[in-house]
Formats: sequence, structure tokens, C-alpha cells
Amino acid sequence: MDAQVKANADNINAANLTSNNLVKWTGTELSASLFYDNGTNVGLGTSTPMNLLDVNGRVGLSGITINGGLV
Repeated sequence: MDAQVKANADNINAANLTSNNLVKWTGTELSASLFYDNGTNVGLGTSTPMNLLDVNGRVGLSGITINGGLV
């Protein structure tokens, strides 16, 4: 294991991780993010996604295309 990977591996605190949550680097350690992946669906702000992408909260979007047509 190279030194950089080893140093980063030493910063893993299992108490900060949650099953199925994607991991993020906080600058000092790995931590659970707001993204949840149950193997089929992905949730942002929810741990019970019911759709391919399920967002709990406000979403800002621009230039949305649905089935080839701009909304």
C-alpha cells in the first residue's frame, strides 16, 4: 500500500459511516454523505428511495429536457 493511500486509510472512522450511504472526504476523514444507494435506487436526503433517483428537499434545475423536449 503506498504512503498516501495508507495515510488516508488511517483516517477512516467507522463511526462516521452508515451502511449504503456513499462516502465523502471531509478534508480530514471519510464520512457518510447525503447520497444513499440501496443497490437499485439512489436517494438524496432520504434513506428510502422509491425511484431511480429520489430527492427529499428543494431542487433547483434549469434547461430540463424530458423525452427530447425542453420543459
